[in-house]
Amino acid sequence: MFARMNPFNGQMELTGIDYVIQSRPPVYADVDYAVPMLWIDDSNDALWVLLRVSAGVGYWLLLGTVDPYSYGTEADETLVTEASETMILQ
Repeated sequence: MFARMNPFNGQMELTGIDYVIQSRPPVYADVDYAVPMLWIDDSNDALWVLLRVSAGVGYWLLLGTVDPYSYGTEADETLVTEASETMILQ
């Protein structure tokens, strides 16, 4: 969530979508979040969004994945993360 100053009334406002970072993908029992909520699965490099909670079931949509790969073959080169062609929209 982002904070910004409203230039018309001088008040601080919170804008944007909340997010949570976990080391696993969300499951249907992950319902204690506001809709929409972004879920960053840092162990699988995936991004999910909570679309709905109904009767104790969370409906999560996989927005995409990122494929980290080594740029070059030298041991001292940095790891680069780039969006891959394996992006999944369900």
